[in-house]
Amino acid sequence: MKTRTSDDSRSTDFNGRRLLWLGDRPKDHRGRDLLLGSLLRDSRLRMFRKQCWKPPAWAPQIPPTVPAKLRPQAQQLGILFSHQQHWIKKLRSTVEAEGGAIRFLDRLADCAPQGAQFERRDSADLMQPCNYARSCPWCHARSVEKLYKRLDAGVCSLDRLRGKHLILARLRISSEMPGTAKTIVAGQRFFDGNLDVLLSDQVKAVKSYWGAYLKGMMHSMGVRNGVTIYQNSPFRAYGDYNEQIRCFCHELTILGELGEYTDSAFEARKKFMGMLPGTGPPVVSLGGNCGRTTHWGMISAARPHALRYLLFGTSYKCPVRCLSLSVSKYWDTKYGLAGAAALPPWFLFSPTQFWSYLEATQGVRLFDCFGSWRQTRQQEVSTGPSVDPVEDRCQRQRNRSHGLDIRNTERRDEATVRREGLVDVALPIFNGLKEVSGKGPGSPSLRKALDRSGKIVSERDARWLTKHLTEMIDNGSR
Repeated sequence: MKTRTSDDSRSTDFNGRRLLWLGDRPKDHRGRDLLLGSLLRDSRLRMFRKQCWKPPAWAPQIPPTVPAKLRPQAQQLGILFSHQQHWIKKLRSTVEAEGGAIRFLDRLADCAPQGAQFERRDSADLMQPCNYARSCPWCHARSVEKLYKRLDAGVCSLDRLRGKHLILARLRISSEMPGTAKTIVAGQRFFDGNLDVLLSDQVKAVKSYWGAYLKGMMHSMGVRNGVTIYQNSPFRAYGDYNEQIRCFCHELTILGELGEYTDSAFEARKKFMGMLPGTGPPVVSLGGNCGRTTHWGMISAARPHALRYLLFGTSYKCPVRCLSLSVSKYWDTKYGLAGAAALPPWFLFSPTQFWSYLEATQGVRLFDCFGSWRQTRQQEVSTGPSVDPVEDRCQRQRNRSHGLDIRNTERRDEATVRREGLVDVALPIFNGLKEVSGKGPGSPSLRKALDRSGKIVSERDARWLTKHLTEMIDNGSR
């Protein structure tokens, strides 16, 4: 992919953090495949792809230290970050200057980016994540990476899955679709009304009905262990008069291991799968209710990086045929394979859509494991996740010695300057209380007297003033 380069250009700036280097390890590539490949394949992001091919004038530059083969990906990370920040700026205009919403947006904007190595803004920058995996692309990538490490080290290891296949099934449902969609869940007409607002009942209804439908279908084909992923993204449909309608796209995905070819499971697979000429796993095309199509992808678990391809997806325009991967004939894989946890284009949400989406998906898990994959998750919760000792040690050092000590020192200095400025105001009040009671006043009495005089202080400041004034008067009397 072509990109603009310049030897004397400034480094890419990510909210004050400079991009230094792009890693060339498999871990680095699968993270960028999830962030960039998912968006480049999305048909809704025509302008994003155009800007990646021909970077605009406002696009951040890349440093010369990045290798030539990785420079396009560095430019694409900068464009993704710019879209994210512009979207957050648009959301800020719809909320009050103070409150929980603005704090949420502040954390979202200051989240540490993924996909490359970045330089800190200053010594106090902790590079902390915001942990909003359903709204932040960087934390979404971290959550998927954490799931991948857990599965790859346990239930999806090559020794355990020897002789089996991994299968991926995806079902997309747009909220504007008429017909039987209104009567799917016990007659609930949750698709009527304002399509620009997402309700929690809609999310529960789609997960309860279509999740059970998709999971039951996979169960009949022999899938007993796997993970269910639910995501939601903006969608534009066309009405009766060819007008555009803003709505939502519900996406349910199941990634699991295909068991042995028993007689009952084989009959179910023949019912739902269409066998194509050639060797390899079967290829399927299933027409769901209301014209919804379930897309399938299957790969031998013995192939290296099989779990990576189905979970993260491939890079943009990766030839799927070279991966020994079978997919349904209606699934367009011209630009690579979209993984089970493909990144949705959240920055296309309008403010009304996003705030309703945030409220409707509150408490909804991104991953729901079942079978032996769920048991591994329960064991991890009880015993604690396994972490890399090198990364864990580096993280502790950064948190303890690099930023927190400096910030604590700054706060202590600010408190000392503030309290010393209160001594001249508090001294006559302290002496007056002492003359009335015949003894030195306590911090509650001094604080109430300062409040009555129009000087509001905190409880800690009142305790410091009481101790300091008492010592000062005793030392002066001596």
